[in-house]
Order: sequence, then C-alpha cells, then structure tokens
Amino acid sequence: MNAADVLLEPALSRGWAGRPALRFRDETVSYAELARNVGRAANALHAAGLGAGERVLLLVDDSPGFVYAYLGAIKAGGVAVALNVRSTPDDLRVVLDDARPRLAIVDWAHRAPFESVARESSLAVLHARSGSGPACPLRALIAGQPEPFAAESTAADSMAFWIYTSGTTGRLKAAVHRHRDVLVAERYPREVLGVAPGDLLFSTWGQ
Repeated sequence: MNAADVLLEPALSRGWAGRPALRFRDETVSYAELARNVGRAANALHAAGLGAGERVLLLVDDSPGFVYAYLGAIKAGGVAVALNVRSTPDDLRVVLDDARPRLAIVDWAHRAPFESVARESSLAVLHARSGSGPACPLRALIAGQPEPFAAESTAADSMAFWIYTSGTTGRLKAAVHRHRDVLVAERYPREVLGVAPGDLLFSTWGQ
C-alpha cells in the first residue's frame, strides 16, 4: 500500500474528481487537480534523486503546494518530515542530525536560517527564484513535470512521515508514522467526529 494513494484514490473512484479538496484563500483545488499535482511533485522528487525510505524535509508555509510536496514525497516512496517554520537554528540542527534527510524543500522566506545550518551538511536544498524575485519553491518544483506517477509499492509498516515533538520536555523527538497509520487516521474524523463529505476542516501549520 501507499498512503498517498490511500488518501487520494477513494475520492477519485467515487466520481468526486471535480469536487473541492482544498480551499486556500481565494484558491480552490479539486481532487483531480490535487492528484495531478501530487503526481508532478512525486516525479520532481524522484528526478532529484529521492530514494525509497529517504527523508524529505519541508520548511514550508501552509498552502496547497505544501500538500502536493508532502503527499508527493510519500507517493515517491520517501518519508515526509514537515517542520515548524518558526524552528530555531538549534532545532533545525537537531532534526538534520536525527533525520539525515536526502532533500529539503524550503520556502524562500525561510531560506536564511535553514541554509545557515544546512551548509554544514551535504543536504540538497530545493528552492527557486522567478526572475529577480522570490518564488514559491513548490510551484517552481513541479512546473513542467509529468502528471502520472505510479506510486512506489511500499509495505504497510514502511515509514510514511515523521512528526517532530516541540521539545518542551527536552530534545526534539520524531514520532514515526507508517503507511498503515493513515487507515486509522482516516477513520477517526469520520467515525468519532462525524465528519461527512462536504464538511470544511480548518487547518493551520506552524504559523
């Protein structure tokens, strides 16, 4: 199984391709568009050298592009590691030493603190400029990439994503989540919270 497909395929198979999957400010992303862009992100990360089980750090503001890269990393067989955009250099150093990532995707606004730490390692940092100004690295990353990507065949117990604790009790620690965990996570809002198709869920991350 692959957690990215577990999350995306049911909506498409039910004929919901045109329904809204994400709403961000004045932008609405359909399930079909979400799936296409996740495929593009997976292709981009695969082309950048991401291998099965390798970690991808994401120091990225909330946006649809964050979702594309997060699920794209998982679809490509990598392990998504999202970081709080307010992480200190010391926090980032701990994560780099612990996760030993293959790649990092960093929003232009957060490049300075991250690169001051990342230059101490051989980590490949993906970001982009548009002309002489900054650009969202996620949109630049997937631009021109093909849409189809056959999800990496991963075991149910293979790592899918890590979430780091805040470090309030000491050193930051990684909570490792496996591909099978999304099956349980999907049931909780539906069976416990009563979330139904069409309901809106408000999400914030590291703002």
